[in-house]
Amino acid sequence: MDCYEALVAQSWLDPQDDLTRAAACLSVHAFFKGAAVYIDEFQSFTKQQYGILRPMFRQAAEVTVALCTDQLEDPEHGLGVFSIVRQTAAELIRVAKEEDVRVAPPQTLPSGVRYQSKDLWQLEANVYRTQQPVSTDSENVFLYEATDPYEESAYVAASIRHLLISGVCRAREIAVMTRDISGYRGILDTALGTYEIPYFMDEARDITHEPLMRFVLSAFAAVRTGFESGTVFSYIKTELAGIPEDRIAELENYCFTWKISGKAWHHQFTANPEGFSGEFSPEEKQQLALLEQTRQQIMQPLEKFSAATANTDGTGMAKAVWQLLQDADVPKHLKALAASLETTDRPALSDNTLRLWDLFMQVLDQCALTLGSQPITRNRFEELLHIVLSNSQMASIPQGLDEVTVGAANRIRVEAPKVVFVLDAAKDDFPQTPGSAGVLSFAERLSLIRNGLPLNDTLAGVDVQERFLAYAAVSAPSCRLYLSWPAAGTDGSQKFPSSIITQVQKILNGVRVETAKTLPEGYLACSRKAAFSQLARCWKHGIAEEATLKCLFTEEDDAPRIAALERASSHIPQSFEDPAFAQKLFHKEMRISASQAETYA
Repeated sequence: MDCYEALVAQSWLDPQDDLTRAAACLSVHAFFKGAAVYIDEFQSFTKQQYGILRPMFRQAAEVTVALCTDQLEDPEHGLGVFSIVRQTAAELIRVAKEEDVRVAPPQTLPSGVRYQSKDLWQLEANVYRTQQPVSTDSENVFLYEATDPYEESAYVAASIRHLLISGVCRAREIAVMTRDISGYRGILDTALGTYEIPYFMDEARDITHEPLMRFVLSAFAAVRTGFESGTVFSYIKTELAGIPEDRIAELENYCFTWKISGKAWHHQFTANPEGFSGEFSPEEKQQLALLEQTRQQIMQPLEKFSAATANTDGTGMAKAVWQLLQDADVPKHLKALAASLETTDRPALSDNTLRLWDLFMQVLDQCALTLGSQPITRNRFEELLHIVLSNSQMASIPQGLDEVTVGAANRIRVEAPKVVFVLDAAKDDFPQTPGSAGVLSFAERLSLIRNGLPLNDTLAGVDVQERFLAYAAVSAPSCRLYLSWPAAGTDGSQKFPSSIITQVQKILNGVRVETAKTLPEGYLACSRKAAFSQLARCWKHGIAEEATLKCLFTEEDDAPRIAALERASSHIPQSFEDPAFAQKLFHKEMRISASQAETYA
């Protein structure tokens, strides 16, 4: 393994070896000399991290490590909720002694100081413990069973809005967490938008679908497929080819009409954009000239890129990609895209768009450095580039000062939140049931540990880690805790409450499980968008809620939406109310297209 690492290090800088290289630097540079170092928010440390801690212990004037545990002894023998933390404390003491560093007596901070209610304090003190808990009445812990993740997300967003309106807390004092945020992507963020909640969602995003990466990968795909029209349009629809949207639409219609694909992209456009007809009108000639100009704007960089990548090495491939970006004027279009996102109140997307350029340049540099003068085919380079991009992720930072923090329980970092919402507290979801995903099975990992390889994630270790994450989630708020779970997943599979819920019900008295039927009337209709959705659900039910909600939408701007509800409920088929609209859409003279002529000839 050491020989393999040495061979790879000659031409490839693996980001996972950054700590190893940093430890080597610390062996010759006293970076921490005389410093006071404080370490927090760690449950355990990897072998590489211990490689940093050793010279830190030797050089620093003092090192303070804060650990979350109730004691340093481990009476549960590795199976308690704090067992991994206790093992970490013992290992830190052992490492310090090996480095001949004095260890001060541990200081235990008083518990329960930051909690504003006794029920939250008792929950923190007893959840996932082996001792028999003392039951306490609860007023600040709320349980909610939703029908599905959509209703669950709506409940969370509505509850946050009620908290903000009533002045219980600020948005920045609220955290929303779940074990796997990917299951709520597109659901929770939509609900928060519907209820007009400012939020920051902490997630590492896949960058392969970002405009810049899609532009380059689509260019490779276009050349590989011989300029099949689907790949060409994927290339230009990234908004980085400099083609306006209306021109793209005209070009797409033209290609559909005359079945332009493959080699046809290399030849001048001469057919009538309107399909089969007699002589060209002046407008049609002008439109054809614009389409031909657009074809040249698309094909000239791609043809040059195709020739440059036909027979070259790794460095040549990287240079060809760089030259494609310059020929297509991508830096200019990327800045324009970022500016447009900024003007539409999407500063986070704007910032990420510009950051992607630096990230992609790093990927190109790595490819050139690794492959060098080694010959490589275009298809192989495309495959390698896609693999590298697929393994590269980009996280964003909060854009506002007063936002709800949303994230996965194992990634989110919040500072003393007053209110916490825990979603998907369902069996096997949170805490997660340990699985066997990965290259090595748990039995193989255990065998490696017995042979001296430091691994933490055994079957028992993963179970302890999951319970610790659940403990950290429910003990985070100082004011209120909301726990929810869906009765069914997005695929319709049935779900049941997890051990988090049973633990809460065992420790606290009088915790009522709410549902949509037990919520106060109008609870979920606390924003204009949500109120209209609720009106649509109860339209023509003849209930008081319907009449109340109708009174909210009596403005002139609301008339089209109310009319749409009426048409939908009456099952009126869609049609043009005014023939002038049909004529404006289809024009006065309709012409047969090339595809229709071939079909009906």
